Amino acid sequence: MTSTDHNDTDTHPEHPTYSAYYAARGVTSKTEQYMRADAVRAAKLREHGRNSESETEFRNSYGQAEKICSRWEHHDSAIVRADWEYLTDALEDWQRTPGAMERLYEQVIIDRVDGVTDGMSPAEWRSQRQAREMAGHGAWPEMRGPYSAEAIRSRPTSAADPANPNHYTDAADWTEQVMRADFAQVYRLDRERNQTYTDSEYVRLTEQMHDISEPWVTRSDELGETWRDMRWLSSGSYGSRGEYADAVERIEQYRREDNPLFTRSANQVGELTGIVRPRRSTAAQPRGEMPVSSAFAAARTAELAHGNAFSGLSANAFATSERKGLAR
Repeated sequence: MTSTDHNDTDTHPEHPTYSAYYAARGVTSKTEQYMRADAVRAAKLREHGRNSESETEFRNSYGQAEKICSRWEHHDSAIVRADWEYLTDALEDWQRTPGAMERLYEQVIIDRVDGVTDGMSPAEWRSQRQAREMAGHGAWPEMRGPYSAEAIRSRPTSAADPANPNHYTDAADWTEQVMRADFAQVYRLDRERNQTYTDSEYVRLTEQMHDISEPWVTRSDELGETWRDMRWLSSGSYGSRGEYADAVERIEQYRREDNPLFTRSANQVGELTGIVRPRRSTAAQPRGEMPVSSAFAAARTAELAHGNAFSGLSANAFATSERKGLAR
């Protein structure tokens, strides 16, 4: 399949019927980009058909939609066929039981901020976000790259601020500095979130936290692991430095050797929570200009696993929710 097959010039990142829209949201596979654009095109054609005033127009619109769907339903790749089936099922769930799906979505996005991403594959998560948007229950924002111009503008300018990468003069490299600055910003948003009074404000702040966290929690390297450890440490309540040291030790005992990155990060969490005295000197010097990339750390495309879209997340917390469509 080519972009011509999809009437797609890759020049409309603001429109969901074009592949560039999904590239801006972390979809790196061109095939997946086209699939997602076609899903929206097919949905719009069906909507047009339902609103048509003649049977001929109705049949023409539905015929075009079926032609689009058929090429994905019968795609040569079993992975692509599974991707398409999952997306169409997810859209049906969001249309039929939006209340239950919204509650489940909120739980998943909260867990993902903490680095719990194994409940579904990256492609499944993208399908949930797309289906939610297509059903009219919330926008799927562009991926926020830690090195993007947007990220640079959003950070404080003072190196004395923990949300500024130049605050971390002890870091091994610039990537670690940026990760730790982003963690500090997420920690602040988390504290603000805990002071909210409305569900809508809580979800809004959680989504902000997710946008910053996503490039780090989807990493499969040491930084991704460290982020998860830091989130676990920062969620605790400590009455003394000794209690905090015990929590740090519980994580360290599972490591084969001393890890300077984790030690630095544990100290950072201690400072953020106030259990460890902040460093006296904040006269940090920049390591250089921050590189700009609008597609940093795009989420990986993976084969879909059959099963509940929210596997392992809904059994207890949402036992009384509507269950139609959730069991695949």
